[in-house]
Amino acid sequence: MDESVIHRLKKEHSEIIDLYIPPAAVSSGLVIFSMEKRTAGHALDIAEQVGKALFEYGRPKFIFVCDNDVDVRDWNDIIWAMTTRMDPERDSRQVKTVDGENAFIVLDASNKFQGQEVDREWGEPIKKDPTLVKKIDDLWDELNII
Repeated sequence: MDESVIHRLKKEHSEIIDLYIPPAAVSSGLVIFSMEKRTAGHALDIAEQVGKALFEYGRPKFIFVCDNDVDVRDWNDIIWAMTTRMDPERDSRQVKTVDGENAFIVLDASNKFQGQEVDREWGEPIKKDPTLVKKIDDLWDELNII
């Protein structure tokens, strides 16, 4: 896909931080993006718009949306967000495309607004200390741990 399409989407939707289409998923229609979520339901709405905009360039099947603390190029971050921030019933939406014959699924792995999107207490994301991460990474290299 032409990078100008991604640039245009980011320009049209200033809340999008990063948008990534893994090279292995270009033909199978996987899109992952992070955003600065502003209101309840915002992530699902923007993801639906992204999917419809990308439809003319391919057939997106799955669109994952995460908060801006998730690196959309790191599967560990993505899986962590999906397994800690998603409820399949609440946070997924099937969207019919403009041709009415195709659909894609949006999966919202963003934090939820308490009282609007969830009623239970919602945890704060844990921030990794970059110095500690580097120290552990160096140790793994030294121990030859993959």
